[in-house]
Formats: sequence, C-alpha cells, structure tokens
Amino acid sequence: MLEAAALSARGSPFSAPPSASHAAREATSATVASREVGRARIRPWWHGAAAGPIRPAPVGGFTGRVHTTVLVEGHSDEAALRALAQSYGRDLDDHGVAVLAMGGITNLRAAATRLHAGGQRLAGLYDAPEVRFVRRGLAAAGVTSSEDADLEASGFFCCVRDLEDELRRALGAARVERVIAEAGETRSLERLAQMPAQAGWTREDLLARFMTSRSGRKERYARLLVEAMPRGSEPAPLRALLAHLGVLPVG
Repeated sequence: MLEAAALSARGSPFSAPPSASHAAREATSATVASREVGRARIRPWWHGAAAGPIRPAPVGGFTGRVHTTVLVEGHSDEAALRALAQSYGRDLDDHGVAVLAMGGITNLRAAATRLHAGGQRLAGLYDAPEVRFVRRGLAAAGVTSSEDADLEASGFFCCVRDLEDELRRALGAARVERVIAEAGETRSLERLAQMPAQAGWTREDLLARFMTSRSGRKERYARLLVEAMPRGSEPAPLRALLAHLGVLPVG
C-alpha cells in the first residue's frame, strides 16, 4: 500500500503525458507566479511598512536601484508600456524604470505617498474620467504642488477614455481584427457579435467588449496591438511617457 501511495503521489512512469489543458494550467501558474514576485515587492506599502526604494530582480543585466516608478492602473497598461519600449529596442529595467500596476486608480494616493517619501521619481498614465483622483492623490502625496498643477510636466499623461481605447484607435478596427485573427480568436469575436446583448453595437464597441470578455485578454491584446503598430502610430500618451522617461527608439 505504501508503494502504491508513493507512486500515486509522484505519478506512475506508465501514466499518460500531461494534457494540453494541464500544460495551459502550468503556463497560467507560471504567469501568476511571475506577477506575485512583482506584487511581493510592493505589498509592504499597503501594509504600512517603511517606505524605501524598490530593488527589482536583476532583469536584462540591470542590478542597480530603480530611479523611476511608473504608476498605472492595471497589468494591461504595464504590458502595453513594456511592449512599446521593447519595440523601440529598449528595456525599462535597463533604464532603472519599474512599473507598478496599482489595481485601480483609487490606490494612487497611497502608492505615490510611500514612493515619493522614499525618494522615488514618479510618472504614470491615467484615464481622463479619473483625473480628479490623480490630481488629489498626487497633491496629497506631495508629488505636485497643488491640484491645479500641470500633470504632464510632472510625468503623468492622459488617455482620453482608457489606454485600450487609445490602442484600438491608433491601430484601427480592421487591423485590430487582423490581430485577433492571427491570435486564433475570430470565432470568439463573431460569437460575441451574434449575442442579443450586442445587437446594434458598432464594431468599435464590440471590439472593446471583446477585450474584456475573458480574463487575461486585455493584457494579452495590449501587448499584441502594440507589437502590430507601425512606428510612428503609437498612442500619444504612451509615446510621451516614454520620451519623458528618456526611453527613445534605438537609432
């Protein structure tokens, strides 16, 4: 019985190979683990630990201190920013830039307060409908002198609706659909289009709904849409933020 239990625990040598779904779960677990490494570095801020500079894991050869932390709402914003830097032939880590996905704009004040007190230079992206949270949060943290301060001069750049909308408009609906086709999800898009709830929607609204209709899709397509963009067509807020950080195209 002990031998049988041991074999069951570690897997029989004659058992079937892992299924595709098992491999997908493993890949998802690896992605979650990677995110948790980043979250572990910022978790002390939410629990009241003393503020101080972040030391990122050595990536791309960078082993020094982070000089600037970019505050963004979620992981899709981070994915787009990193993808654009990579399309420039740059790595944000090599430039001493960390990206913090805050999990919502209402966390900006707490994150900015801790980081600013620790001597960090801050920058970020935000959505126009949430500008009041950004102005109040940065002023309360001491990052800006007042709620009326010039946010771009302070390194914070505005997306008209949200970053995903900026990406779709910069690429155009037809090209976005080509990216979806290349990712093998055209059938999923068309199934969504046929649902009664989406009747009468514009193609642009349908694409926006598609990006949020499955967990992880926003982050995946943020990267794919940036990678599909011709040089010079990048959304203005992303391009301006990278220029502010001194992250410019190679050559």
